[in-house]
Amino acid sequence: MKSRLMSHLVMLSALALAVATLPSIAVHAQTGPSLVVDPAEVQAGSTVAVAGRGFDGDCGASIHVDDPAAPSIGFATVDESGGFEVDVTIPAATPPGEHLLFAVGLEFAVEFCGGPSGRRAEAAFLVAESPYDRTIYLQTRLLRDPGVDEELLG
Repeated sequence: MKSRLMSHLVMLSALALAVATLPSIAVHAQTGPSLVVDPAEVQAGSTVAVAGRGFDGDCGASIHVDDPAAPSIGFATVDESGGFEVDVTIPAATPPGEHLLFAVGLEFAVEFCGGPSGRRAEAAFLVAESPYDRTIYLQTRLLRDPGVDEELLG
């Protein structure tokens, strides 16, 4: 009888320990860097607000479109809470469709902020079709420059 009671106590202790560690696992999973782009749908060439959190210990973050190794389109200074807010312009040459915006954390390299810290976050955004009719642009160009190939009008 004692061994059965002891076995139940061990199982209850193990269950209590497992339940007690679950919240810390969930909190730990949420503490990584995060990124928000507002608005999430833009025209190429438009400005968006970018907010990052969870870049603790970083001095800055560089902002990139579609590839964290691509040229930066902006830089943000990270505050003491690990967050930043910055406005960046989506390049005018960005084609319509779904894209990713990356924030790459930077740490001090010698005395300047600029070495990659290994922290990064991404957020999806959509570049909408341009409201301007490309055909009108091409027809105007053809009238101004008769040397333009008419096949451009498609």
